[in-house]
Amino acid sequence: YRRQRQMCIRDSFKSYQQLANPKAKLMLKLLLVTSMVGSSEINPMTLSEAKVYQDDPDIGPIASLRKAYEENKIPQLKSIMASKGRKLAEDKELKDYSAEFFKAIKQKILLEKIMSYTNVSLSYLAQDLGVSDAEVKALLVELILDEKVEGKIDESKGFLELKPSERNVLEMKRYISLEKMANNLNSMFTSIIDSVCSQYSLSLIHIS
Repeated sequence: YRRQRQMCIRDSFKSYQQLANPKAKLMLKLLLVTSMVGSSEINPMTLSEAKVYQDDPDIGPIASLRKAYEENKIPQLKSIMASKGRKLAEDKELKDYSAEFFKAIKQKILLEKIMSYTNVSLSYLAQDLGVSDAEVKALLVELILDEKVEGKIDESKGFLELKPSERNVLEMKRYISLEKMANNLNSMFTSIIDSVCSQYSLSLIHIS
C-alpha cells in the first residue's frame, strides 16, 4: 500500500511540474515524507523535476531530513528535528502524514543508537530522543514486532535487551552498506580513469 501511494504521489508531482501547476510543490513535500515513512532507497530530490526546488524554503528542511535519513547521519537528523521539527509538525499540508513521518525518523535514530549496546535503559533512550519513556517503549515494541530489532523489553527493570546476535547483525548491515558504497566509488573511479586514458590515447594518435 505504501509503495503504491508513493508511486501515485510521484506521478502526480511529475505531471503537475510539467504543467507548471503550483500543486507540484505540495506533491514533492508529500513524496519526500512518504519516502521516509516507506523506507524508500530512492531520494525524490534526485528526480530531474525536483532540481528547481533545491533552495526552496518549504522544501529545504524536508529535503535535508531525507538526505540525513538516507545517509544515516543521526546527529544531523537530531539537529534538523530540533530546529525545524515544530514547524514541520504544524504544517497543515503534512497533517495526514506527520505522525508516521516523525515515527519513522525517531525509529531510525533508535536503530542507530542501540547498535552500541546489548542492553540499554529505556529512560536513557527516551532522554536521548527527547520523548517520554512510554513513547520510546511503543517505538521499540513496533520495531520488535516488525522484526527490525531482535530483542525484548524487560518492563520490571525498564531495559531493552538485545539478543547477542542482534548487535552483530546490525553492524554487519552497516558494513555491507559501506562496502557497497566503496564498490560504487571504485567503479566510478575506474570508469573515470578508463575515460581519461582513452582520451589520452586518441590525442596521441591525432598528434602522430
